[in-house]
Amino acid sequence: LSLGLASGTSNGALLSSDWNSFNNKLNRTLLSGNVWVGDGTNLAVERTLSGDVSISNAGVVTIADNAITSTKLLNGAVELSTKVSGILPVANGGTGGNFFEGILKGNGTGSFSGIKGVPNRITFWVDSNTVEATSSLTYQSATGRLGIQRTNPQYNLDVQGDIAARNQISSITLISYPSNGGFNLQNFGQDVGTAAFLPNLINASGNLEAKLVVYYETNGTAFNNFQLQGASVGNPVVFINENETEGFSNIRNNLWVYESIWKPLTMGNFRYEMSLHAWRSPGGTTAVKNAYLLVRPRQN
Repeated sequence: LSLGLASGTSNGALLSSDWNSFNNKLNRTLLSGNVWVGDGTNLAVERTLSGDVSISNAGVVTIADNAITSTKLLNGAVELSTKVSGILPVANGGTGGNFFEGILKGNGTGSFSGIKGVPNRITFWVDSNTVEATSSLTYQSATGRLGIQRTNPQYNLDVQGDIAARNQISSITLISYPSNGGFNLQNFGQDVGTAAFLPNLINASGNLEAKLVVYYETNGTAFNNFQLQGASVGNPVVFINENETEGFSNIRNNLWVYESIWKPLTMGNFRYEMSLHAWRSPGGTTAVKNAYLLVRPRQN
């Protein structure tokens, strides 16, 4: 069976138009850097890239300088899974984005007009858009010193001016003996040590909390009782009784420490004479070495 041969001008087994179509597809070459793109009629046509992006014969994609603009890339994001070295430029005077997440570092040519840095000065947000160094806080990284109103701090914290401490704990000494001395307790109540106290020096309204701490030496089976008493006018008032305790702890040998609970006190603005009132049960000896009253503003 003889089949006629088709050509670009003659029909055979194929129409000449079909032969031209197949021949064009078979022999068509693609210029370097060009791509095939569907033309909407299900046919592939050759297109040259605009120049914003190019593809090499090795498959490397390159983005041209200044090719990415706001009209060509909206709400774009670049995922950086590892650190990027070099400089991330941000154009001067541009509107930029609404938010920057992470750290941006300028190249020293004024890229960030909203960031004003001064060596060794701590920065803060002046407003919602501007970070600026403050003249009142200085940090020396070499020494770890912080200065408040001090440009050359000489201590770990160096302050020029008044300091107000909130919720501080004040210690009032009721009794203090040298290492070889002490107040020997009897089996009846005694005032071991006293101290004058003005509550409004700690809190203006006298709403306080107090803890009693006593160091003592004991031998034998004596059981010791400690109270905190105070008198403004008239008879003393028991502020902390012998049962309001966190416990007794043996520090070393026969030296013990007693701690009361933190006890709320309402004392007003009157001057008080505070005292450690103590006694022991029979069967041993006890010598009080030191006693302190810890005071702070009421916590609740």
